[in-house]
Amino acid sequence: MDRAMELVEMHADEKNHKKHTKESPEPTSTRPISNTFRAHGHDTRSASKNSPPKLIPNSGPPSKEVQTVLEPKVKPQTSNPVSAVESSLHAERMQRAQLYQRYLHANVVDINLLSRHARAYGIPSMASVRARSWKLFCKYFPVSRADYDIVVPAHRQQYWKLVGELDIDPHSTSQPESTENDHPLNTSNDSVWGQFFSDENLKAEIRRDVQRTHSDIHRFRALEKQMLRILFIYARRHRDISYRQGMNELLAPFLFVFSETSLESIDDVEADSFFCFCHIMKGMRHFFDPKLRSENGGTVEQELVNFEALVSFRDPQIARHFERIGVDVRYYALRWFRLWFSHELDLASLLTLWDSILASDEYRPSLHYLGLALLVSKRHLLLNADFTETMKLLLNSKVDTDVHALMRLAQDLRWKSDSLHDHGTKANK
Repeated sequence: MDRAMELVEMHADEKNHKKHTKESPEPTSTRPISNTFRAHGHDTRSASKNSPPKLIPNSGPPSKEVQTVLEPKVKPQTSNPVSAVESSLHAERMQRAQLYQRYLHANVVDINLLSRHARAYGIPSMASVRARSWKLFCKYFPVSRADYDIVVPAHRQQYWKLVGELDIDPHSTSQPESTENDHPLNTSNDSVWGQFFSDENLKAEIRRDVQRTHSDIHRFRALEKQMLRILFIYARRHRDISYRQGMNELLAPFLFVFSETSLESIDDVEADSFFCFCHIMKGMRHFFDPKLRSENGGTVEQELVNFEALVSFRDPQIARHFERIGVDVRYYALRWFRLWFSHELDLASLLTLWDSILASDEYRPSLHYLGLALLVSKRHLLLNADFTETMKLLLNSKVDTDVHALMRLAQDLRWKSDSLHDHGTKANK
């Protein structure tokens, strides 16, 4: 402020000096006065915004330039259209979240209404809301709250009973006494020790994959014990398929989401994750063993052929380009569908994508249209890429994929395909 007053005095002296001399005035500097202040070590931004600076009395009126600087700058009140839109969208999201929670916490949940809302708008990103939604979509939680206290504890007890029956330790005092012929060197199928060593080999195989699961996220290191036991119990119960690499990727999101809420103990989290994992594996077994068929009788090869036909129908230009550069559908789509895009997205985006998949009546169409949407969203890059660049684009989308836009595009593509199918059906009648 002292510097401002000094400038006012200087200006007044300059006027008096010019009044008594015949010299012509010097041209006015084109540099803004605020820059002049800064050149002298004064920052105009430090002036108080609430009170105007005081002028020196009897110094004469300040010049127009100086007065412009000294007077407080009042910005005109203008509406910000971007802020208004953001505020409106935020309010709309909050209303949808409240509506979703009302559906979710009803005494009897309308699962069709809940799933439609989840597919259209996603699930509010609250730990307890997502966990409860997934358990309902996997048919683990009953839709009626009145049945919860009967059904859920029974499921959890069933899981721990399986653990006691299948996770055998001959050293444990709780195990029945071995017969005289049952000893560590006995490798027969009916030997407790033989089964124990076989189980240890299986656990070693599972453990290697578990330790690699989302290795960049520390939280998973605390869940390795639970993940190992769940996959082991699943393998022992399903000897026809046992354990296959990649099952760990389908289990991990359940454990992560269910352990985020403080409402459940870690033992309950483990049991709940086991049953939800078993639920989705019913429709995914054929992806882990080519000899098996899906629930509707299809094979993995048929799934890939159907997806390739969908791509050719919806975007023939991409299909022709892939054929020209030698990109086979098996090179990318097999991993997408087998692991539910677990390697293609960061964890936060992956959980949002799983909201949509789990809320679907059938997983296969959802996976196919999400895959198609991923191709269409990158088509301008894919059409100009060679084989190597294409594979990088298809198998590493963690950096540049907007998962919400991807889900909307998948829904739009599916709606258009369904409309064309309905139109064709009516035309043929």
